[in-house]
Amino acid sequence: MVTTLDLPDDVLQRATLKAAREGVTLKEFVARTLEKNLEPAELPQGVKPWEALRGSGTAEIVPEESPWEYDEPPPHDPIWEPFSK
Repeated sequence: MVTTLDLPDDVLQRATLKAAREGVTLKEFVARTLEKNLEPAELPQGVKPWEALRGSGTAEIVPEESPWEYDEPPPHDPIWEPFSK
C-alpha cells in the first residue's frame, strides 16, 4: 500500500539516519517502528478482544439522520427468513 506522510523535516532526517545506521530502508524502518509501537496491549486472562473494546466506540445513532421510520418494520429481506421462524 502506498501512503503519503507529512513529517517534520527533522523527524524525517533522524529517521533516515537511523535507518541507514541499521542498514535498512526508510520504508522498513518506519514499518518496523510502527509495528513495535502498535502491538496490542496484553489482555487480562479470560477477556476476549472484542470485550476489551466495549464502550470505546464513538458511533451514535441519530434518529433524524436515519432513513428508517422507527415505528415501521424493516423492509422484507429474504436472507433473514430462516432466522425469523
